[in-house]
Amino acid sequence: MEELVRHGCDRRVAMRQVARENMGAEVREGLSETFHAGSLPGCARACGAFCGALLVLLFVASLMLCACVCACCGALHICGWFFSWWLFGCGHQKELRLWLLLYQSASLLEAFVCSAARGCAEKVGEALDARIRPGCARACALLYCAISFGLKVMWCVHVQVMVAKGMGQHRDTEECGHWLPRFMSWYSCFLLLQLLVVEPALRAGMGLALTAATRGLLQTTRCAKPGTLDGMQAVTFDEGLFAKGDDPSDDRPQRECCFCLEEYDATAPIVRTPCGHMMHRDCLEKWLQTSHFCPICRGDLEGLDEGDCEEGLLQA
Repeated sequence: MEELVRHGCDRRVAMRQVARENMGAEVREGLSETFHAGSLPGCARACGAFCGALLVLLFVASLMLCACVCACCGALHICGWFFSWWLFGCGHQKELRLWLLLYQSASLLEAFVCSAARGCAEKVGEALDARIRPGCARACALLYCAISFGLKVMWCVHVQVMVAKGMGQHRDTEECGHWLPRFMSWYSCFLLLQLLVVEPALRAGMGLALTAATRGLLQTTRCAKPGTLDGMQAVTFDEGLFAKGDDPSDDRPQRECCFCLEEYDATAPIVRTPCGHMMHRDCLEKWLQTSHFCPICRGDLEGLDEGDCEEGLLQA
């Protein structure tokens, strides 16, 4: 969080961003560990045992369907490379072969660039935020994703148009590549399904899972052991404990809970974690159903003691 502040980001905005990213990572890892353990995430508190089990089953079924679509896309992508090589000397279906080769090459280039840039992405992002303005790196990443998404959708639509216009023009089964239009039709259909349905559904599902986690409706194998919350230090509300909203240089704790984003007052109990962060007691109690890690610094709330407080604050 201090890194974002040094680059000019408001402390409150920085805390919100860091907490949201850390909570999202905790939810993903918690769900992954729960599934790998051979169990399902619990949500009986949400609407009863039967409804909770039904929601979990629907979630798992949707996840399996998305996984099947992604697996089919991966298999078709591998087949596409094989067909591009096999039909290299074919004199038929030239336009379809060129479009297939174009997508295969662009995908390979994208994977290579992303893999090569992974190591320096953080430094490049920090340089952009420092030299232009905070949030520039995130905006560039979103712009890249939007352009990549748009080009892929346009490729799929164009392939469908090409196949629809030329499906009946080559009926000779002895002709090389006579099955290419059908393959390209299936390929573009599955890719469109992944782009327009699967990926948005996964993002929406993660958003719902994060919302459920912050409301205490999602239980995973990462949940805190009983008594964890009782060991937290209760904090009596005092205006002087928190930073002023109009002073960006004030490094005192922000006067809002990272979960509900509501300002602290004397009516709702406040607790301080062993790593030195303040939250509403009720909000933290709900979060501990999902994870025993701090949403701000990701410190282990079960294993930290007061001696780790300074280290946790530096990490945040």
